[in-house]
Amino acid sequence: MGSVKTLFLYLGVCLSAGGVTAAGDELGHMAENVRWVSLDFKTVLTWNTTASDIVYTVQYSGVDAGTWEDCDICIQVSETECDLSTYLVPYDRTYLANVVTDQSDDIENSPHTYSPHFNPYRDSNISAPTYSVEAAGGGRVMVNITDPLTSYHERGRQLSIRDVLKSDLKYKISYYKSGNTRMASTHRYTQVETSTGKY
Repeated sequence: MGSVKTLFLYLGVCLSAGGVTAAGDELGHMAENVRWVSLDFKTVLTWNTTASDIVYTVQYSGVDAGTWEDCDICIQVSETECDLSTYLVPYDRTYLANVVTDQSDDIENSPHTYSPHFNPYRDSNISAPTYSVEAAGGGRVMVNITDPLTSYHERGRQLSIRDVLKSDLKYKISYYKSGNTRMASTHRYTQVETSTGKY
């Protein structure tokens, strides 16, 4: 009788240890270092993984929405990035992403990792514009500025950062006379009507 009790005890310990290992394996497959990379409103969610044979599904949501949407181009993908640019609309809204380790049909109970909060309008980095300077006579110059383009399209036209940011986009132009050691003069300019113009 004593040997039978000992057998049951050993069997229980082995099963428990196996459960811990399985849970540890699942946690090891979770996405790590989930972060947003965004330039001119092209917004990519990236993450790291230590596993090479795991696929992931990306979900996103407005933080005030309370519901998750699947990103249909990032379902069961083996890559460690997902371009969410066209999904994060409206632009001036705070979003959250969820990278799910897609190991079974029960996606709600699969291991997952949340992203930091991200607002495209406020958090996307903006490229430097291109510009040219022309003499305009009378000691004046004309500065022509071309706004960077975004990844957004509307009615078949690619939008510039001016189209998205509108009057919130301002340029600061500093200038000084050649050989002058005094502090440069600085003015802020806002272009309202077009994405390319003269200031």
